[in-house]
Amino acid sequence: PVLGAVGAYLPDLAINTVLLVVLAPLLGGRLRWAALATPLPYLGLAVAALAIGLPLAALAVYYRDFLYALPIGVQILLFASPIAYPLDGQGPWWHRYLYATLNPLAGPLDALRRIYGSGSAPDWGLVAASACSSLVLLAGGYRLLKALDRRMADVI
Repeated sequence: PVLGAVGAYLPDLAINTVLLVVLAPLLGGRLRWAALATPLPYLGLAVAALAIGLPLAALAVYYRDFLYALPIGVQILLFASPIAYPLDGQGPWWHRYLYATLNPLAGPLDALRRIYGSGSAPDWGLVAASACSSLVLLAGGYRLLKALDRRMADVI
């Protein structure tokens, strides 16, 4: 169900990307050849969403309170991710890499900001740091799902 929930937003993502490509130059953004790298940050966001959603979905079967706490957690993640602020002026370079490692959404979101905001190439080190943390979270979430999977049918 988590993979389907992430995949259900792919048509919306495609429509929003077309709108972004059309409207970005009109709103002051610069489109350059770096825009061809857009699928890689999108893939990073999808893996991060799956990595975060998989263990939460498994735990929500046993602990129904996760369903009520999820909107609050999403809002906290929204403010903790570089959506409203750039990562460029956030201290020394290693702070950005540590931040991207701790927040798997930071690298892909910063890459999309660079691609569509300034027309520059993404910082692939930030994207790689976020990808590594996403893969670690995904492996841990999958392991938790498999550990809890044996008794899920009885609980549901």
